[in-house]
Amino acid sequence: MTITNPKPTLSNLFPSAADQGSPTLTMLLNGDGFVGTIAGAQILPTTVVKFNNVPVAAVPNQLHPMDQMVITIPSALLVGAGVFTVSVENPAINGAGGGTASATFTVRTLNAILPTKVVAIPEGQPDHVAMVGHRLGAVAVSNQGVVRLLDLSRLNFDHHARCRRRARSTHRAGGAAHRCDRRHRR
Repeated sequence: MTITNPKPTLSNLFPSAADQGSPTLTMLLNGDGFVGTIAGAQILPTTVVKFNNVPVAAVPNQLHPMDQMVITIPSALLVGAGVFTVSVENPAINGAGGGTASATFTVRTLNAILPTKVVAIPEGQPDHVAMVGHRLGAVAVSNQGVVRLLDLSRLNFDHHARCRRRARSTHRAGGAAHRCDRRHRR
């Protein structure tokens, strides 16, 4: 009786693309023929996963270990834009079996962030001018010479809060003069 590793297949990657400069990325690989060894209650991968020929951390999905793996791509590998190969390789046993399968992963070029509008900064935040770049949905805030990116998708800024404190006023909100009246006050 001869025991061999199967030739793996790689049907898709999720996600299949990321932006240049993205943080460390967790990716799900779907395919078939992934192999591993049982160590206690865990399955340790024998299938080797590489991103652009660099080995990356891989963990078999405990519910579907033969056809799903979760890998971690370090941010250092996502710095440059381009199309990269993700490969899975099962080693041969005594010179028999095994094989390699691959799929492509795209790191999209990050275009320059063009200032598109100036927004008011919520109270309690640094009160420096902020520029919004629609590409990232983020805002750059300067605080004593240090620039930070804030995620606007999580910002819940109520520019009418100033209206509720004043009987009638005009102030800057979202880069434009805003006239408050009673309808904005609660």
